[in-house]
Amino acid sequence: MPTNDRTIPADPEKPHKIAYAIVKATNMPMGRVRRVVAELYGFSSWADLDRAMRGSRDLPDEEAPAEVVRARRDRHRAVLSRYFSLSEKEIEMLAANLAPTTLGDPIFDYSQDRLLFGGVSAKELSQSYKDMSEATGVDVEDALEKIRASNPCHARPWIDALKTSFGFKLSEEYPKRKGPLEHIASTTWNQVAWPIYLSSVRASPGDFDDPIIHAAQMRIAAENERALLLFDHPAIFMVPDKKNPTTAKDGVIYGGRILRDGRWSDFVLTAGGMGAVAPQNIRTITQLSRGFIADHTTPDGLNLVVELSKQTAIYPTDDPLIRVGSVRGWTTVMIFDRSQAQMLEHAGMMGSGPR
Repeated sequence: MPTNDRTIPADPEKPHKIAYAIVKATNMPMGRVRRVVAELYGFSSWADLDRAMRGSRDLPDEEAPAEVVRARRDRHRAVLSRYFSLSEKEIEMLAANLAPTTLGDPIFDYSQDRLLFGGVSAKELSQSYKDMSEATGVDVEDALEKIRASNPCHARPWIDALKTSFGFKLSEEYPKRKGPLEHIASTTWNQVAWPIYLSSVRASPGDFDDPIIHAAQMRIAAENERALLLFDHPAIFMVPDKKNPTTAKDGVIYGGRILRDGRWSDFVLTAGGMGAVAPQNIRTITQLSRGFIADHTTPDGLNLVVELSKQTAIYPTDDPLIRVGSVRGWTTVMIFDRSQAQMLEHAGMMGSGPR
């Protein structure tokens, strides 16, 4: 492969970030993923890419000539098309999200533009909502958001988990509360009382623009100087087993949002309680240092999250179908009844993934 067809990334951490994002989202073997990443930069192997990164760097897309950027993106699309069973449009979006030769952080959300019911894309579905709104005078998307915001939360499972799995000492408990946003407990941290709220919606770090979460934060802040906001459906960042990188059981468990000094930020949960406040503007797990991940990993965290998710599922079932989704590197567990298998397959949630 000619040298001028290769790109040495300006950010030496970028190939590692891309590989990690793909492994988290697809569970592909790390060795195969590294080959994909190497080819994105025009190298035939990860070893060749690694050696090249020890020398000079090429300009990132933000600074490179337009014709160079176009050639790079053509290569990205060609490589991804060989490895992933996706449409041309999906490959285009995947290449833009991974952005191998830019300075931004990669995103691998395989479901982001997947086909939904009956082969309708997310964008087309949104347009159909708008068309329906114009025809009926009803804001369909707003109605769906209200439905999403009206689901009940599950206080008892979270109260039990806080005490038994995360070491919280609770001064107040309200296990029977079932509203979409509830004050479910209180704890004392640094000799100060902290009310604990639970929202029924699903969230992951970086969901700052979600209107339901924003409304919840506004309501809580109006009544409290400090508080914790948990989300009914837990999220976890999986940490691969060093002996077997393709498997993972341990992980960093997302706690939710913490209010103090008039500001909201993300926090994580550990076996010793509220582990630490994550960076204020975290949007992807790559913004957490390796040291932070190592210090706040919960052993067998995936099993804990799965068991908690079974209890907080909208439709609890004794014989669950478990599906895992990834957003910005954070994994959420979705629980369905087995009778819904055909519907899920039709919706694309059980369809073909990366080859």
